[in-house]
Amino acid sequence: SWTIEELAQAYDSSTPLELTYQVTIDDSVEPAEVLTNTAEISWTSHPDDTNPDQRTGTAGDSLNDYIQTTDTDLTINDDLSIAKSITSTGTEYAVGDTVIYQVNIDLIKGTINGLSVDNLIPGGLKGLSSDSFTLKDGEGNVLTKADYLTDQDLSDNNLVFDQIVNSAADGIAGDKITIEYDVIVENIADNQNGDTKEITTDLYYDDAAGNQQNVTADKTPITVTEPDLALDKSFAAGSYEAGDTIEYTITINHSGSSTAAAYDLTVEDLIPEGMSYVNGSMTTSFDSLSITANDSGPNLSWTIEELAQAYDSSTPLELTYQVTIDADVRGSIELENQFGVNWYSQSGNVDEQREYSQSSSVILTTIPDLTVNDQLTNNNTPTISGTTNPEQAGNIVKVVVDGIEYQPVVDGNGDWEFDIPAGNELAEGDYTVEAEITDKAGNTTTAEGS
Repeated sequence: SWTIEELAQAYDSSTPLELTYQVTIDDSVEPAEVLTNTAEISWTSHPDDTNPDQRTGTAGDSLNDYIQTTDTDLTINDDLSIAKSITSTGTEYAVGDTVIYQVNIDLIKGTINGLSVDNLIPGGLKGLSSDSFTLKDGEGNVLTKADYLTDQDLSDNNLVFDQIVNSAADGIAGDKITIEYDVIVENIADNQNGDTKEITTDLYYDDAAGNQQNVTADKTPITVTEPDLALDKSFAAGSYEAGDTIEYTITINHSGSSTAAAYDLTVEDLIPEGMSYVNGSMTTSFDSLSITANDSGPNLSWTIEELAQAYDSSTPLELTYQVTIDADVRGSIELENQFGVNWYSQSGNVDEQREYSQSSSVILTTIPDLTVNDQLTNNNTPTISGTTNPEQAGNIVKVVVDGIEYQPVVDGNGDWEFDIPAGNELAEGDYTVEAEITDKAGNTTTAEGS
């Protein structure tokens, strides 16, 4: 309060008397709280309080109305805010990858009630554990969770704070609380290559009137990535029979839709009965890759630590080896070679990693056997005959005798024969019988007799 003996008329609106003072806002103030400051002035008409006829500012008296009051409102700011970001590398994550989020809450000086953060983790991601998060202040100092939270369990996707008193003297450094938490991309059906995972994170708090307020953070989407591999196997075209050596090439590369590296690849190849592995023939196209080969047989295998996306269809990984067709393998036999590859979205035994596999087979068919029986006869319309494999039953043998082609059909035992018809009689002399058969696989065999 102030007491002023006299205020002359010279102190008009252009030259007012100003009285100033300072206050400190208490730590108990809440967001949007209105602090009303009331000033009152009273005066008298005479300098001498003993004059009974002077007029005063006695309240409640219609004549003694020399009194005025004025109010000034000060509103505590309500600018709590929230921001969310990803502090791990990039925005693309494979199944089993860890994503690190950071949520920053800007506080006011004063007391905050009802503070909570909801929807921290998008669907398809999960916390590494219920308490896999850290609280820090604005200067990066770690805060004790129990001092600030009513519940330290992140599994319900929200955090609820105790009453926060952020005093001007010794409050939270930087007027900020930072939540840092690690989550993992789950191995679930809802997480597929190219899927976007995002969520709107909400900050709730009570204003001074007890009304719940809400602000939201910008979405921070991530994209799910997956390694997709193409697998193929080939050998040189040709006609193969017992004793021949074949080189197989297994080709592995990232497909056009692949968006992540593949890890811990295992390639297995089963050599079928009828073929024998040529020792020491396993090779790879890239020495720079970490590949371990195992040729203990009959399974051949390769393990590959990582196949980066750079190994696409233009730069595939090639694994080669050789086999020999066993001597006792007869013609028209299908030798089916099965092979496959397994790979993972993560290296090592990682929680939530996804396993992938692909398999196929190639078939090599040995050329059919074909013989022409001896044709010793005095008959000018002899029976021409021969044999092939029973698997060729129903197939046609092309036989040329004396420039004329005949087409006998192979029976169920693999035998074939025909008679030289009347009109095509053979003159006395020696004749060569030329026979040819093509199996369903396209292999062609020829034989001669006389």
